[in-house]
Amino acid sequence: MGQFNSWDSQSDTNPHDDPALIADWQTLHRVFLRPEDENSKNTLIKYMEQILFGLHDFLNQHVGVTEEISLAELSRSFTDVTLNRTPQKKLADVIEDIITDIAPRAVNVASPYFIGHMTAAIPFFMVHLKAITAA
Repeated sequence: MGQFNSWDSQSDTNPHDDPALIADWQTLHRVFLRPEDENSKNTLIKYMEQILFGLHDFLNQHVGVTEEISLAELSRSFTDVTLNRTPQKKLADVIEDIITDIAPRAVNVASPYFIGHMTAAIPFFMVHLKAITAA
């Protein structure tokens, strides 16, 4: 079985120049869908913490007001839907893109500025679920 070679967020090499950037479906399944062992669980937790804490920090800084952007401009930002069989970026770079490119244009539905935010009691876990859904 393959492993996540060179997927370490500490590495500062260009992922397009890195021939060791490898992921296979079995490894992805083992780490992200069914962590089998402690190492797989730790890998999953490492990436989930980056997403959750990164989005949490963003939402704390931008209470309900996110970046204003026209619908046409937003749609142009996400027109490339090519899915490659091999990874084109390190997972840490993908997480950074989510936090810097997607989160600023997302709607913080837990914000008091969002109409309808108090239509139901929102349990605390919904804040994290909202962040995962937005990602």
